[in-house]
Amino acid sequence: MIQIGRLMNQSLYAVLLVATYVTMLCGCNDLGTRQCPRCQTFKTDISKQSNDTKPIVNVYLENSGSMFGYVNGLTEFEESVYSYLSDICLNCTDSLNLYYINSRIVPLQNKLSNNARIKDFIERLSPNHFVSAGGSLGTTDIAEMMVSVLNKTDDDAVSVFISDCIFSPGKGINASEYLVNQEIGVKVAFADKLKDESTFCVKAYRLNGKFNGKYYNRLDQPTNISDIRPFYMILMGREDLINVISKKVPEEKIKGRGVEHSFTISKSTHNVNYEVVATPKMGTFKKCMKNPKFHIIDAKKADKGKKQGKFMFTLGVDFSGLPIAGDYLIHPENYSLSSKDYTLSISTPKEKGKYSHLLSFTLNKQIHQPGKCDLKIMLKKQLPSWIAQCTDEDGLNIHQGDAMTKTYGLKYLLEGIYEAFDCDDNSCFVGMKVFIN
Repeated sequence: MIQIGRLMNQSLYAVLLVATYVTMLCGCNDLGTRQCPRCQTFKTDISKQSNDTKPIVNVYLENSGSMFGYVNGLTEFEESVYSYLSDICLNCTDSLNLYYINSRIVPLQNKLSNNARIKDFIERLSPNHFVSAGGSLGTTDIAEMMVSVLNKTDDDAVSVFISDCIFSPGKGINASEYLVNQEIGVKVAFADKLKDESTFCVKAYRLNGKFNGKYYNRLDQPTNISDIRPFYMILMGREDLINVISKKVPEEKIKGRGVEHSFTISKSTHNVNYEVVATPKMGTFKKCMKNPKFHIIDAKKADKGKKQGKFMFTLGVDFSGLPIAGDYLIHPENYSLSSKDYTLSISTPKEKGKYSHLLSFTLNKQIHQPGKCDLKIMLKKQLPSWIAQCTDEDGLNIHQGDAMTKTYGLKYLLEGIYEAFDCDDNSCFVGMKVFIN
């Protein structure tokens, strides 16, 4: 009996030793119903919110003299605007209102149906019609136009502002001071709107089209040009309403020369669905049984082949519910990582599935092996680099350098908008976390 008892104790000790070893090796507790101590408090609940609300859509097209060249004959500008507004009518709204805007808002209403009114609106676009509509067609006060549009953007509406977004300080004005004051005016206008509507959102598209007419520099001196010039469509309204339009009329559907760049800003932070996927990867790892979506264990570099000495894992992420689209999501500089041990690269899946993007994290070469790490990933709210690159700082000679492709003062408009939304405690669109052993 003593011998049997001794053998039973030895067996029990061996079982406990193995269980302890497995637990230490994995760095997580997969026994019974107990939670993994590394990630038991981390939740990624995704609230699926569907919104079938049809917003009222109000369109404000700037009809100042600087816009004449876009509507001189049948143009790509008209094609882009026509396709976008028509698709909005067909898919997103039962009520679309059309206006010109300069020093004041000019209603362009008639008794035609929505699509018939858009067709009539586009067919009438011309320099002569711009003039006959009235208002001041000279210098452009963009800050004042923003105030006018925001004041008309009710809780159930989305405003679409269409303009070349060129600032025009005019003769005898200190241009630098003018631009700074305009930026402040824009910031104050949007900050005031956010006090009343915390879910307010702005989405800006940069497009291009053939311009045939007079270009006015910052001194209001005209130059005849016939070339490709940028213009902008800026959506303003509740984020859920802008999402309705963005999903049903994605930027890829806009005709003409299409959308070159986009910029989106809101105060909201979003939860997204994400998980560690099998490929692409380098090296080996296992998934924590309790939290396989975002906890990997036994991570090791590849020990043979072309990938020897390398380690990489990938997250599949569904960004489709965000108001952001286009090139913003694929640039690593728009993300931040809590660890310098990893570098990020972004791609899109070859086939459509439940994830819109693949985020791959590669261990830096100088790191011997993957160590214990709680890796936090943030999709930051920041001005994309294209805004500065597309801004004409001089505003004098359209034929100098690459000024033809740029917009005088653009960054002062979009920086003013961004600064109204910017706050330290809400600096990201999305936050994610991955646990690595």
